[in-house]
Amino acid sequence: MSGLECRDQRWYVFLAFFCRNGVIRDMNLRLTRHALDTHETWRNQDGIDISMGCSNILIQNIEGETGDDFIANCSMSTPDESKEWYVEGSGMDVHDIIVKDVRAVTSLCAIVRLLCHKGCKVYNISLSNIFEISRPGKEAQSQMCFRIGDDLPDYFRFNPEMRCRPGDMHDISIENVFTRARTAINVCGCVKNLHARGIHVHSDGGPALWCGFNAVSDVFIYHPSRQAEYDAIKGPYPVPGSPRATLEDISVEDVYYTADGRHAPAVLCMSDSDMKNVTVSNVVNDSDIPLEWYKDGEQDRFEIKG
Repeated sequence: MSGLECRDQRWYVFLAFFCRNGVIRDMNLRLTRHALDTHETWRNQDGIDISMGCSNILIQNIEGETGDDFIANCSMSTPDESKEWYVEGSGMDVHDIIVKDVRAVTSLCAIVRLLCHKGCKVYNISLSNIFEISRPGKEAQSQMCFRIGDDLPDYFRFNPEMRCRPGDMHDISIENVFTRARTAINVCGCVKNLHARGIHVHSDGGPALWCGFNAVSDVFIYHPSRQAEYDAIKGPYPVPGSPRATLEDISVEDVYYTADGRHAPAVLCMSDSDMKNVTVSNVVNDSDIPLEWYKDGEQDRFEIKG
């Protein structure tokens, strides 16, 4: 599918279930009703959602703005819960997805989101050349450029047995990112073998890396007339009582932090996370904020090189 332009979508622009061996490219997504929609606290206006049972899909050259996740790769349903669209005999995993050459703005959530629960898996995901193109005072500042996992209890129906398990989300690569999001990379849930390289945080961007479940309060669809309210939004901050994240074999390298730091306690932040083999290397911190921040009671478990 290519050449699609969509303006002011009601819900998702494109949603795929049980699709394989596809290409989605050259799409333009636009929001034009900012003055009206700024009074909506949440609109499920995702861009491209690759959901349960999808594999071997290329997403390339997508540009524009959405009111929720710009691109999402998610699976968090059982066959019994999805009888209306379940394909008999198919697996529920989302895997082997390539996302590249994205220029995006989102008022809510993330430019790229990965999520799984209820025994579903998300793996072999490649994300590269991701540009958040928002400008201060002109467009929204995304909550997160990448949202890797999410422990909102509603996603696993408040049943810990249905929560993602270590290894359910694995083999994720991120490369060449430019963003002013309130968090560049948020890693939550259970993630294994994540490698990120070339992360550039500029302008009024927040932390380059946040490990653990965080939140941003009072987010609404942005309009310049409400800039003062937007500046007062709190976040990111730890969510009290959230499940502990499990991170294993994570490497982040070549981080260039040139933001002013107003939305960040530090360049690298950790909250409620259990870590094994987590390494950050070659961080250039051109700001006045600390390199590291840890929630009270958490011990230093980043290995920082360079």
